[in-house]
Amino acid sequence: MAELLHGIRTIESLTGPISVIEVASSVIGVFGTSELAEPMQLYHTNNYDDAKKVFGQGSLLNAIRRVHNYVPSNSIISIPLGKDSDFPEVPEPVTSGVTFSSSSASLFIDDGATLPITIRNLHAYPVVYSSDNEDIATVDADTGVVTPVAEGVANITATVTFNDGEADVDEAHVYSITVAQTNPDAGKIVSPAQLGDSIATAFLGANSQPNGLSNPYEQTAVWSIDDEAIALVDSADGTVSPLSEGQALVTVTLSPRSDYRYTDDDGNEVVIGDVAGATLTYVLTVSKVSDALLAAFMQALPLLRKAKQKFGFSSKINMAPGILHKDGAMGLAVSAISTIRGIWVGDMPETVSTPEEAYAWKQKYTSQRSYVGWPRPKILDESGATVVDWYAPSLCGLIAQVDRNQTGQTIVPETGYWCSPSNYVMADVLGPSIELDYIPSDPSCDVNYLNVNGITTLMNHGGWKNFGNYSTAFPDKSDYLSFLSVRRTCDIIEESIEDVTRQFLDYPMFTSPTDIANTTCGRVKDTVNDYLRSKEGTALVYSSVSIDAGDNPLTNLMQGKIKYHYQMTPPVPMQSVEYEAEIYVEGLENAFNKLIA
Repeated sequence: MAELLHGIRTIESLTGPISVIEVASSVIGVFGTSELAEPMQLYHTNNYDDAKKVFGQGSLLNAIRRVHNYVPSNSIISIPLGKDSDFPEVPEPVTSGVTFSSSSASLFIDDGATLPITIRNLHAYPVVYSSDNEDIATVDADTGVVTPVAEGVANITATVTFNDGEADVDEAHVYSITVAQTNPDAGKIVSPAQLGDSIATAFLGANSQPNGLSNPYEQTAVWSIDDEAIALVDSADGTVSPLSEGQALVTVTLSPRSDYRYTDDDGNEVVIGDVAGATLTYVLTVSKVSDALLAAFMQALPLLRKAKQKFGFSSKINMAPGILHKDGAMGLAVSAISTIRGIWVGDMPETVSTPEEAYAWKQKYTSQRSYVGWPRPKILDESGATVVDWYAPSLCGLIAQVDRNQTGQTIVPETGYWCSPSNYVMADVLGPSIELDYIPSDPSCDVNYLNVNGITTLMNHGGWKNFGNYSTAFPDKSDYLSFLSVRRTCDIIEESIEDVTRQFLDYPMFTSPTDIANTTCGRVKDTVNDYLRSKEGTALVYSSVSIDAGDNPLTNLMQGKIKYHYQMTPPVPMQSVEYEAEIYVEGLENAFNKLIA
C-alpha cells in the first residue's frame, strides 16, 4: 500500500557542476638512509623536528633539513632504505667517458669514405682505430674515417688510452659496419639522430630507460631487441624490461620524413627537406645489481605508487641524493613514475667536471620527467661548516617554495606550479663547487651552454639563483612540454580532472536528452569547463572542453564509454629578451637646436 501523506514534502536534488579539489603539487618524495626508521615503508612528515624524531641521522634527514630551509612546513613522503652501515661505499668505476652514438652503421661504396659513428671524446684521449676485415672496409687509424671496399660486414675497434689514476688503461669500443654498393637514400638529408651511448646496462628486477635518444627532426622511432629471452623492449619509448642476465642488441629504427621544416626562434620557417630514415643500435647488458644502495632503491621505487592510497596524495617532486647519479639509477627512476605524474630532481656524478661532460652525461637520460642540476653547490651543513653537497635537496625545496607562493618575489602577483623554478634565490646555497662564467648576452658562456642543453645551474645576481627552465628532454625534444613548468602544469591539471571525474563513475550516463546539462555526462563537461576556466589567468592562458560526436560512436556508448576533448594552454617562462638599440646620432642636432632656441 502506498504511503499516505496529508501534508507537504520537499525532495532535494543537486544539479550542475561540482568543485574540483586540485591535487597537491608541492609534495616532495625522498629516498635515503635512516638510523631509526623501518626500511621500505612510507612515512609522512611536515616539519624538520618531527622528521628528526622519526628518522635520526642519515641522508634522509639531511635532505629534509635542507628542504625546510625553503618551506618550513611542507608535506614530505620519505622512504628509508636502511642504515648507512648497511651500504658500504662502492667506488665509482673509472672509465674514459668516451661514448659513441651507435654500435652499428651502414656505409655505401658509391658514397666513398666517411666517419660513420659520432664519437664524444671530451678529454681528447688518444684513440687508435682498426678494422677486423680490410677486404670489406678500411679505417684511418688516427681519424676513424672508414672507407668501404666491398659488400659485407666489418668490425671497427676504437681503442681509447687514458689514465685511471694509477696507470694507463686501454679501453676498447667495437662497432659494426655493413657495406653495400648503393645508398637508397642518396640525395636525402642524413638523419642527425644519435643514441646517448653505444652501450647500456639494465638491472634485473626493474624496468628502466637505460639509453637516451637524440631525435632533432622528430622522426617516428620504433624500438626492438634481438633476444627477447634477455629483455623485452617497449616499441614506443624504448623502456627495457629485463628477464635474464646476458647481452642483447637493441635497435631503434627511425622513419624517413618528407619535406621536413620547422619554425625557428625568430618565427622564420626553416626548410630542411627530405630526411632519410636511420637505424641505431646499442649493446644492452642485463645484470644483477652489485651496489647494495642501488638495489635497495630499486626495491623501494614501487612504493611511490602506493602513496596516494595511503595518504590521499602522492609526491610530485622526487629526489634520491647520493643515489640518482649512479649508473642506471635515473633510467630506473623515470620508468617508475611514468604513470603517476611526477618529476625527478637529480645530480650528476662527482667525476663530471666540465659543462661538456655534464651534457654528455645528461644525454643518457633525456626525459620530460627529469630535471638535473650541475655543478653541486656549496652549502652550510648542520654544524655551520661549508661543504659541497647535492643540488637536489635545495632544488626540491625551491620548487615547493615557488609552488606555494612563498618566494617573496614581486614581479608577478602570484607563483605556483605553473611557474618555472628558474631565477629565484636559493636560500642555503653559498656558491657553486665549480666556477662557471655567465654573460647574459653571450650564448657561448658556460651557464647558457648548460641551459640550452637541458641542464639547470647556478647564476649569481643578487644572490645565488637556480637558472634553467628545461627538463633533460631538451634540446633533443624541443616541444612545449620540454619546459619543466609546462610538464608539471599539465600533470597537476590532468590528475585533478581525473580525480573529480571518479565521483561520477558508474552513475547513469544520461537520463534526459532534453536536459543534458543536468545529467551525469553533462555535469562532467560543465565541471571540467568551470575548473579550466578558473585556472585561466594563472596556470592557463586558454582552455576549452567539448564532447564530439565523432569520438563517441554508438558501440562505445552501449559499453558505457564516453570521450571528452579538452584543450589547455599553460604559460611559458619568458627566458629570452632581445632589445634593438639604435645609436641615434641625430639626437645631437635635436639637443643643439633646443639649446639655441
